[in-house]
Amino acid sequence: MARRRHGPDRLTVGYVQLRPQFAAAAIRCYLQHPEQRPAIGTPDGCARLNAAVQEAP
Repeated sequence: MARRRHGPDRLTVGYVQLRPQFAAAAIRCYLQHPEQRPAIGTPDGCARLNAAVQEAP
């Protein structure tokens, strides 16, 4: 799988483009709250992650 950058604010991983800051915040969130890992990919887990990332400094 090739990884290409699309500008300084987006990173392409497979078919998904995301902000590197979001990816880093998501990793930090799941490191700090491993009990939430089973919810990865679910609607509730996505909502919880988005809320946590928005609150992160």
